[in-house]
Amino acid sequence: MNVNGMPPNLSSTTAPEPAKNTLDGDGFLTLLMAQLGNQDPTSPVETTQFMEQLTSLNTVQQLVTANENLEGLMTGMTSLNNENAVNLVGKEVTAVSSSFSLAEGETETLEFDLPSNARNIKVSVYNSNGTVVGSITRDEMGAGPQTVEWEGDPGDYTFRVEAENLDGDPLPAITTYATGVVAEIRFDAGFPVLVIDGRHVPLSDVVTVRPAPGPESGGDPSETETETETTPQNQQSTPFATAAATE
Repeated sequence: MNVNGMPPNLSSTTAPEPAKNTLDGDGFLTLLMAQLGNQDPTSPVETTQFMEQLTSLNTVQQLVTANENLEGLMTGMTSLNNENAVNLVGKEVTAVSSSFSLAEGETETLEFDLPSNARNIKVSVYNSNGTVVGSITRDEMGAGPQTVEWEGDPGDYTFRVEAENLDGDPLPAITTYATGVVAEIRFDAGFPVLVIDGRHVPLSDVVTVRPAPGPESGGDPSETETETETTPQNQQSTPFATAAATE
C-alpha cells in the first residue's frame, strides 16, 4: 500500500547536475549563435560588436590550446628530468646541504663557501634535537670553498657557519654543502630526491656531478675523467670538485 499517495517511482528525485562555472569554446559559440538567432530585428547586432565577440571566441580557443600544449610540455619535461635523475645513481655529487650522518668511527668533512676573506670563523654542529654539541673555530680563512673535519658520536647532525669579514662585520648567510655518492633516487610528489649518505637532497640543490671515486689503488683510469658540473637556476656553482680538505 502506498501511504504517500504517489507512485513508488516518484518517491525519490535525482539531484540536479551542478551548474558550470566556466565557459569553454563550444559553449561560447553556442551562446553567440543563440544571441544572433534571437536578436531583435528592429535592432540587430552591430558589426563592430559582432566582430568583438568573434575575436573573444578566437582568444578563448587559443588560450585553451596553449594551456593543453603547456601541460604536455610540462609532462615531457618532468619525464626527462626524472630520467636524468636516475642516471645520477652511483655518481658523486656536491649539493647544497647542512645535514650529515655519522657512523661509529667515522669523521665528516664539512664544506662551505666564504663570499670573502674572513676571520673569526665558527662552525657550529647541532644534533637531531637542535642542540649545539660542539663547534670548530678558525682565526682566518680565505674567500671561496673551505672545509673542516668533524668527529663525534654516531647520529644525525646539521651544521651552520658564521664569520666576519676583515673589517669585523658579520658575513651574510654562508652556503654549506655536502658531497657523496648517490645511493638511490626517490620521488616525492613526482619530483626526484637523491639519497646521499642517508641525506635526502632535492635534485635542484645539486651543483656538481662527477664520476664516483675509484679504489685507492688499481682503479680504472677512465674513472678519473674530467668532471661535469651542473648549476641549477638560482644556485651558485662551487669548485668543491677539486678543493682539498683543509683545516
